[in-house]
Amino acid sequence: MKKRMMTWLLVLLAALTLTVPSFAEQTEDDLLIYDAAELLNEDEWLELELLADEITWRYNCAVYIVTIPDYEDYGDSPYNAAANIYNTQDFGIGEERSGVLLMLSTWDRDYALYIRDGYAKSMIGKYALSQLEDEFLDNFANDDWQGGFEDYLNTCADFFEKAEAADQGTARGVRHWFGAGIAGMPDPEGQDEIRPKGCGG
Repeated sequence: MKKRMMTWLLVLLAALTLTVPSFAEQTEDDLLIYDAAELLNEDEWLELELLADEITWRYNCAVYIVTIPDYEDYGDSPYNAAANIYNTQDFGIGEERSGVLLMLSTWDRDYALYIRDGYAKSMIGKYALSQLEDEFLDNFANDDWQGGFEDYLNTCADFFEKAEAADQGTARGVRHWFGAGIAGMPDPEGQDEIRPKGCGG
């Protein structure tokens, strides 16, 4: 039932990519994990949804995962598809619509990371993207989707925690859940991105 509902929701995403919707802020009742490609079983999806929800509201920066069969239904490249999904839906928190989206296209095993400009980008930093990518690609190469998604979420939380500690001017150690560092390039609109290299296999 859950998977049928999410598949229907992702069909709507494709239909809405050419429209400009009115913005409605993410709420605690909204989903963060959209598994339209059905890579996860019910228990795996729930575990990831709870983890994403905890991270999102702890740091007020949404962390999303969207799996789809074919990115070309949403854009002419994996990155543009991820950007279209994010920006044509009610994704993000606050006026800046802060958030991070990992999109995985299963037909060609491509992926993209989209980081909304503003607060989300400042939390992760321009040197974080390649490290974030490294944390999940090894899992994806072995078809360990849950492990890769979990590493992605935990790495986002690690960056958020470090950013908060830096903002507070503290020198205290930060719990290292998964990794650190990363490098990305801003796109013309000011968002950071990683261009996809495929998921192995």
